[in-house]
Amino acid sequence: MNNKELADLLEYSNGKSILIVTYKGKLKELQCPFKVKVNQDIGSLKKGDIEFVESVKITIKVITIYIIKETAYYFYYFDIIVE
Repeated sequence: MNNKELADLLEYSNGKSILIVTYKGKLKELQCPFKVKVNQDIGSLKKGDIEFVESVKITIKVITIYIIKETAYYFYYFDIIVE
């Protein structure tokens, strides 16, 4: 991805929400803070813990990062809890 493509993508990004597709195929916007379940031990977080995502970031390689307790974690360590 070149810098222009990244800039175009980030134009539509928002650090306070993410878009997800539910199991029923519906598009839904989740506003921070939203709940996630830790799916493996990572840092001070333990598998099975329920945490709140304070904000969402994107790396230069377009990987989603969750900010939890002021610490950055890759999204794939978590399952989103949709209520």
